[in-house]
Amino acid sequence: MPDILLVNSGSKTVHIIDIKTTALRTIEFPTAVSKFRYDIQLAFYTLAVQILYPSYSIRQGFVVESTTSPGNPILYKATRGLIDKGLEGRESLIVEGIVVRGRQKGIKDLISDFKYYQKNGFMCERVIAENSNELFLSENGLIVGV
Repeated sequence: MPDILLVNSGSKTVHIIDIKTTALRTIEFPTAVSKFRYDIQLAFYTLAVQILYPSYSIRQGFVVESTTSPGNPILYKATRGLIDKGLEGRESLIVEGIVVRGRQKGIKDLISDFKYYQKNGFMCERVIAENSNELFLSENGLIVGV
């Protein structure tokens, strides 16, 4: 559950606020968002609020304070892109032929994986089974679906 849920019936808005602490400086919090996939967490909260308040505008964010360097709390307002990343995931980033970041799964991918593993068991990685135990390895890393 989000730490703060502000519902304004007059303006038909809902604010989802999650309070986070970090050992990092507050300006470095985006690193924690990527590492701990807080985008997925906000996306789940957003889906729930959309069900409860379908005609309301939704705004999301994090209030962040450092445990090692306190005194500079920041309100990070989530963009639509961050919520979409949590829902849909994000494709690999390849710069000048080098895989800088592999594909990141979103909620929809994770639910699909869960259903797959429930049906097929957890003994073999899905990507291996779906590619008949044949994967391609290039100078840029793993290539699936060639």
